[in-house]
Amino acid sequence: MTNSNQDVSGTVTDTTHTLSFPEPTGDYAVGTTSYHFVDPEREETYTENPDDNREITAEVWYPSEESGAATKPYMSEDLSNAIASGLEILPEEFTDITQSIPTNSVTNAPVAEAKSEYPVLIFSHGFSGLPELNTIKAEELASQGYIVVALNHTYDSTVNLFPDGRVIPQSPKFGGFFGVGENPDLLAQSVNIRAEDAQFVLDKLEEIDAGDDPTGLFGGKLDLERVGIAGYSLGGATAAKVLAEDSRFKAGINLDGALFGNVADASLSQPFMTFNNEAFGTGNSTNPVDRFNQIQQSFVENLQNEGYEVTISGTTHNDFNDLPFLSSFLVNSGIELGAFGEILVANANNSENFEPTSPELTAQIINDYTTAFFEQHLNDRESPLFTKALLPYPEVIFQPYNLDIPEIDSAEAPIPEKLQQELESALNQTDRDLGGIDVGVGIGVVTPDGIWTGATGVSDLETEEATQPEDLFKIASISKAYTSAVILKLQEQGKLSLEDTLDKWLPNIANRLTNGESLTICQLLDGTGGLWDYLDVNGEFLPDFIADYLSGSNRDWQPEELVTYAFDKPAFSGSDSTEQWTYTNTGNLIAALIAEKATGKHFKQILSEEILEPLGLDNTFFTTEDINLDELAKGYDDILTGDGNIGQDGNLDNYTAVNTEISYGSGSIVSSSEDVAKFFDSLASGNLLSSESTAEIFNYVDTGFSRSRTQLDKFGLGVYPSTLPWGETRGMDGSQFGYKSQVDYFPSDDTTISILANRGVVGGNPKVNLVIEAYKASIANTLGLNNGSVVNGTVSNNYLTGTSNNDAIDGQDGNDILLGKKGLDALDGVKGDDFLFAGMGNDYLFGKEGSDNLSGGKDDDFLNGGAGEDLLQGGKGSDFLIGGDGKDTLFGGKDDDLIDGGADDDLVRDTQGSNFLYGNDGDDLLFAGMGDDVLYGDAGSVRLIANGNDRLFGGIGDDYLNGGKGDDNLIGGLGSDTLTGLSGNDTLTGGDGSDRFILFKEETAIITDFTQGEDFLKLSANISFDDIEIIQGSGDNENNTLIAFESETLAILNNINSANSLFYDA
Repeated sequence: MTNSNQDVSGTVTDTTHTLSFPEPTGDYAVGTTSYHFVDPEREETYTENPDDNREITAEVWYPSEESGAATKPYMSEDLSNAIASGLEILPEEFTDITQSIPTNSVTNAPVAEAKSEYPVLIFSHGFSGLPELNTIKAEELASQGYIVVALNHTYDSTVNLFPDGRVIPQSPKFGGFFGVGENPDLLAQSVNIRAEDAQFVLDKLEEIDAGDDPTGLFGGKLDLERVGIAGYSLGGATAAKVLAEDSRFKAGINLDGALFGNVADASLSQPFMTFNNEAFGTGNSTNPVDRFNQIQQSFVENLQNEGYEVTISGTTHNDFNDLPFLSSFLVNSGIELGAFGEILVANANNSENFEPTSPELTAQIINDYTTAFFEQHLNDRESPLFTKALLPYPEVIFQPYNLDIPEIDSAEAPIPEKLQQELESALNQTDRDLGGIDVGVGIGVVTPDGIWTGATGVSDLETEEATQPEDLFKIASISKAYTSAVILKLQEQGKLSLEDTLDKWLPNIANRLTNGESLTICQLLDGTGGLWDYLDVNGEFLPDFIADYLSGSNRDWQPEELVTYAFDKPAFSGSDSTEQWTYTNTGNLIAALIAEKATGKHFKQILSEEILEPLGLDNTFFTTEDINLDELAKGYDDILTGDGNIGQDGNLDNYTAVNTEISYGSGSIVSSSEDVAKFFDSLASGNLLSSESTAEIFNYVDTGFSRSRTQLDKFGLGVYPSTLPWGETRGMDGSQFGYKSQVDYFPSDDTTISILANRGVVGGNPKVNLVIEAYKASIANTLGLNNGSVVNGTVSNNYLTGTSNNDAIDGQDGNDILLGKKGLDALDGVKGDDFLFAGMGNDYLFGKEGSDNLSGGKDDDFLNGGAGEDLLQGGKGSDFLIGGDGKDTLFGGKDDDLIDGGADDDLVRDTQGSNFLYGNDGDDLLFAGMGDDVLYGDAGSVRLIANGNDRLFGGIGDDYLNGGKGDDNLIGGLGSDTLTGLSGNDTLTGGDGSDRFILFKEETAIITDFTQGEDFLKLSANISFDDIEIIQGSGDNENNTLIAFESETLAILNNINSANSLFYDA
């Protein structure tokens, strides 16, 4: 898309700019060739000579074998010269420019042998257009397995070249290249001629398929029982005309074309889809639009089969071909564009009334809908884009006609038994990979075939009660999506508007803010209102809450009281108020109060009436006050030290009783995994809200951050996008005292996965993130979700490599080598001893059976060794590593990693970055380097060794903890542990059992829980008992015993009186 502020009449200085068209995403390479046809039965209408017969040419794109040959340029030299000679306003360098633009097609490459024949699509270009101006669409369709025959309609195209060298310019009847004319009769005549062209070419294709093929490529390769037609602009009207006249064409698409002639009166019996740009599709422009809409409505009323309208926001008419890519390229090419540049600016200015959608995204939307349409109506492969009112893009307004979109009552529709068994198996395998977990996890899955729920882990650590699928969890910030849905429901009813300002509804709150008169409801929900988060850990609420919680009062916090915690913060009020994005709970809380003001009802009632009751969500509640706490999976977190200060002591405390009203409207909801999946599936697929409201809730703003495991780059109204190997997702997550939640909707497969856990991350232990990621990856992989290509191995040893797209690579049996490439890939070794290598994207690697070698790449990867004795090595990103079953060796990479040894005795090592290392089951060795690391031994008797400013937690067994260099915090936990800080200022807590503390002269150790008669002190080899002095402390240490060496304090024994006996090892 050109920038309307760009001065293109002068010379642009960026001479390094190059054009690269989007790479096709299908499984096939793309070949291209051309044909010249003469129709002896038709006279040429546009010439005066009655002996002239109608001649046309066709450019063909098709699925081909990989040839390794160079791709063709965008336009041939002869074609470029012909265009330039007819259009004097083009720059002198036009031919060189078009020659320099590469495509993704190889001339006369052999047709792909994967299938015996392929469906055929005829394509009709726009008025004054060319087949080449639709290269992006043609290449994509060819890569998906279609033979695309794009016609050059002689005399109304820009130019046509015949094999004998004749150059045929546009007929002067049309008034020149830019004189499309205000003559609808002439254009109607053109539509009739074009329709005859298409039907004639189909006749010729029958001859070609029968063997009369001058190229020798397509004999027997054309499936002429599966023929479709599409066209851009005037070509769209041509497509409708052809369908009305010729039953050989089974389905058609109109890409933003006005219906000239009598096309609107045609009664089509075939499926038809129309794309609209924003101005005409939404009525944002005037005058011609009314007439356009009247004709369009008449056409729709005459449809006898399925019909669809797809309106893409932020687009103009020229966005439906390759022109936006070419315009941007030319503007930035360093070429003197002159008058031609002024035309480019004029085209760009057509979008001045709305925010333009990028050429790349527009092309992706068009390609996705076009492919899905022909897949459904030519290949009988149902697409969720049309079987449900699915909206994978917020930029799309989708309107079906003559189509009864089925709704699935998922409560009554369990998924097929075989898939249930596969999901249960995947759940059990992930349990084993994680070494058996005590985290309670509930999983809900909604697919087009129905619903599945699963559960694993422990719901109650005290009773060891197992988690059940129907257990309730606090879903925390996923509640924000519910609040946004309520607001949009009220907007649909005319009770409020997203553009309403705060002062309209809550003037008392607005008056406390510098931007209260301009702050909109939309900004409250999407985080751009500059609001301080009252739940921020650096604010004043958390200490007040902790003090109240420890007192046992369980205070009934009111929303009006909660919001006041945000008023005095710089980002919220005063001269520093800002509109930059911030993740804030304050905005959602205020939005809930606005909903109450607009309706005169409590938010609980609004939520129930607008969301819960219509969707039948019987296991969803506004706050914990609405349930019996026994229905909740107990929530655990490590937030407080033993003396009640905020911090970690290695012990999990029960936070189930925390009233979720502290997150009013922003995180208060309690629900089951099934209900969360059902809600988000309905929301994200477009069934809960109108298409306009769905587009608004998923209209993402840029946060100003780069995407990482801990930071969002885009945010909508309580939702955000993600990119995974299984496709783009719409999702949300939540975190609260003792609970973590995640939900993802996969538009390409119309599938939702929700995972709820009863372990929090508020205290800083992110292991539950690894647990949730492990189950999500396993479920998505088992469901076969995929938004790219699939590469399958065999029973033999395979060498399999991905493409530049998102790939699913399965090794199957054998000892395989699997390599990811540029996309986001899922590599599955399945059986055998495999080597799996991540590529450039965020990849997921599954070793599964066998002793495997898994290596991360440049980005943030997920590695799961599975069964067997595996070697896992992280790469340059922030990686998640799980050893799985077996004695595994795990090495972190260069960034901050989460590494879990899994079951059995493992070696876990990460010497770079600040990492979290978990031994899990087995007698493990965990070794960290110079970063600030956190090591958890978990079960078994483990050895934990670190070298930075580290925190070490032994866990259950008899453990050895060595803090190494730096200032460390060591906690032994259960069992008889050995602890040494080695050097630095260290804090040592033995925990339960008979513990041994080794003292070195290079450190000062504070021993917090030394028990006389049970615990032991040991001196390092260079210190003798005769060299130390044991004294009673004074001042701040008056209740402590100090152990000194050469006047330097070796250790401080908290709450120990030196007058009592101390035992030591000589």
